[in-house]
Amino acid sequence: MQERRAIDLSGEVCNAIRHDAGAKQNLLIAKLKEQESSILEMLVSYHYESRGQVSDLLFEDVTFHDPFSGTFKINYKVNYFVGCSDINFDEKASMTFYFKVDMASHTLELLGENIPERGPDEF
Repeated sequence: MQERRAIDLSGEVCNAIRHDAGAKQNLLIAKLKEQESSILEMLVSYHYESRGQVSDLLFEDVTFHDPFSGTFKINYKVNYFVGCSDINFDEKASMTFYFKVDMASHTLELLGENIPERGPDEF
């Protein structure tokens, strides 16, 4: 399973990413914070089977591998509630996302980690 999202960018943001190397990380983090709900949906889908609630997103380690793509890390908290036992606990988690700025379509493409799904057992 691997989650993907495309986030629209303004022409101003694309031009700033293209021409202002020093401000790239800050611009990207600001845009990611604006789109936190979309990223939260991506993270929730990774924790759907375990029924964990995702919260407290913290964006870190934005690294550009070339002028328009790279990785960033998100630290977050997953909260689990077991109703029958009245147990509520939190677990710290993190995930590395890959991104690519598509200058032609003015989008930021996000790609989560690839977590292989288990196939069916054979008899």
